[in-house]
Amino acid sequence: MSEDDARCEHPDSPSGHEGCHDDCGHEHLGNAQGQGHDQAEKLVESALRISLKRDIRLDAPVAVELIEARLAMRLEGLAASVAVDGVVLGHIKALVQAEGGALALSVTRIGSIEPRYRGNWEGQAPICAFEVSLNVLSLIRPTSDIDTLLDLEGLFS
Repeated sequence: MSEDDARCEHPDSPSGHEGCHDDCGHEHLGNAQGQGHDQAEKLVESALRISLKRDIRLDAPVAVELIEARLAMRLEGLAASVAVDGVVLGHIKALVQAEGGALALSVTRIGSIEPRYRGNWEGQAPICAFEVSLNVLSLIRPTSDIDTLLDLEGLFS
C-alpha cells in the first residue's frame, strides 16, 4: 500500500475518497463506495465546538474549593446535555489559572470529573481574580440552553 493510499487521497476523484478500498488504512462508516466519508464529514461539521476564555474578577475572595465545586457542577450540566448513555461523545475540559496555581477539569462520562492541580492550587488562600478557559467538543448538540451553561461570570458571582 502506498503512502497516498494510507491517507486515502485519490487525486482522480473529486473528494479524494471515492477510490477507497478495504485496505486503505481507515475505517468506513458507509458502504464500500466511500459514502461513509461524506457521513463522517457531515458529523464533524455539525459537531458542537466551543473554545472560550474568561477573566473573572470578583468583589470578594472565594475559596478555591468553591470555585472547583461550582465549575465541576457546571461541567456536569454540560456533560448531561450532550451525553449518550452517560458518555460524552467528545470531551469537556476547563482550566482555571490563578496567581498561586491552576486547576484542570476533564469530563468524558457523567459523574466522572477528573481534577488535576498545578502549583499551589489546593493550598492557596481564597482568590478574587482568575482566568477560566473552557473547551467543548461534542458530536451531540446540547439538549438545554447552551448560553446558560456557558455563563461562567454568573457562576462565581
